[in-house]
Amino acid sequence: MAARIGFGSAPLGNMFRDISEDEARSTVAAAWNAGIRYFDTAPFYGAALAELRLGRCSPDTTAMSTAWAPKSAV
Repeated sequence: MAARIGFGSAPLGNMFRDISEDEARSTVAAAWNAGIRYFDTAPFYGAALAELRLGRCSPDTTAMSTAWAPKSAV
């Protein structure tokens, strides 16, 4: 079954402002505790910082998606 709502992780990559590791961890935990099980990320979010943080902070049962583009498209 597809998730009805997901978590966009651009802020975890410091897209809008710098956030600490603790804030990233508590944000992902709050989303998980609220029932979010789908997390969207991309390597462009903070030069892969969002992906790294999600990998460190998410339970093993989390569904994630990521996007990529050929270097020529960047």
